[in-house]
Amino acid sequence: MSRSGSIALAICCFLAAAGGGFLIGRTTASPAATGAPDAADTSDLVDRITPPNRLATLGYIDSAPVADPSRRGVVIHRRDAATPGLNLHYSRTRSSARLIDNEGDTVWTWSYEVEGGWSHAELLPDGGLLVVAERELLRLTPRSQPVWRTPGGFHHALDVSGDRVYALRHLPISAPEPGLAGERILADRIEVLDLATGAGLESIDLIDVVLGSPYRWLVERPAPPQRESPLTVVDLLHANDVQRIAADHPNAPPALRGSLLVSLRQLSAVVALDERREISWIWGPGILFAQHDPTLLPSGNLLVFDNGVERSRVLELDPSRYQIVWQYSAPDLFTRTRGSVQRLISGHTLITESNDGRVVEVTPDGEIVWEFLNPDMTADGERLVLWRMVRFGREQLQAFPDELLDRVFGPS
Repeated sequence: MSRSGSIALAICCFLAAAGGGFLIGRTTASPAATGAPDAADTSDLVDRITPPNRLATLGYIDSAPVADPSRRGVVIHRRDAATPGLNLHYSRTRSSARLIDNEGDTVWTWSYEVEGGWSHAELLPDGGLLVVAERELLRLTPRSQPVWRTPGGFHHALDVSGDRVYALRHLPISAPEPGLAGERILADRIEVLDLATGAGLESIDLIDVVLGSPYRWLVERPAPPQRESPLTVVDLLHANDVQRIAADHPNAPPALRGSLLVSLRQLSAVVALDERREISWIWGPGILFAQHDPTLLPSGNLLVFDNGVERSRVLELDPSRYQIVWQYSAPDLFTRTRGSVQRLISGHTLITESNDGRVVEVTPDGEIVWEFLNPDMTADGERLVLWRMVRFGREQLQAFPDELLDRVFGPS
């Protein structure tokens, strides 16, 4: 198939999937329909990925109106089917997090006041947290005492691998070369930090990575038209997730082993950066739209939350063949921004519909066996945004007291 033909087919596949109804189960999409884009300038595809009104820095909501404020907490719990565990729960604008059981009861809390509240919290093996806040990244003990605080424009998510933290950071800079949209851009970087001290070890400039790759055409486009207020900062990449893939991952394709898996929202692309910090694998343009939380599973498949235009979906991809092998979508599943997904040990999938503060656990056949509505509300009755929920099994919670774990999981 010709270069233009393969890209056109990818676009058609994306548009058909985005407009479809309930989607669930195994699919047989061909590599041509879901494969990586050719390294060429294709302006029509770029326009579909990054229309001008999406290039400005994004505004996020902190809460959303609800039809029935009395529906909150756990509203569906199939005890015979839901995956046992404790759920890490935190709300936008709050400076706290808690572990809740599948009944919605709190069993552990952390709290440390920071300006603007917590954006993201990551549970550590010692029972402490890494917290992404508005102006800093900080590490807390299990009893909420600060271990270190590193200032900077950290945002979205992070990953911990061994003794290193891989965090996302951005700051406004002048466009590195002419022809990029706008005079000022947000420079996205991956900051590698020491887990014990918070000290910086390496900084990876993602703009430089993309511009130095065969896929630079994804960011080469005219500046967006003038609007009522001047557009002063352009968000060209909007990195929103990073995962360190082990070099000895037994099922990962060679292009992903030892790489950093990065989600670039504005390009609707998931890329892998090899040890030379070059793009070794790419997927998504023409298929995804504003995705979040790509995760390489133990099976070697990739799980991703695809936000979509009017309806969201969860996709599982075989990254060696660029083939979608499972997907889930439903008429009531949509979040314009944010969103996350986790494959549970049972084979079920935990999906966070962030902007509505909703989390569901679905079986491989699409049955909802657990549903949670964020009980944290604003003073005027709106539900707070829930950026991400993660469920942990007993083996991941060994830092916590045995009596607590016995109450949740039964005697060990």
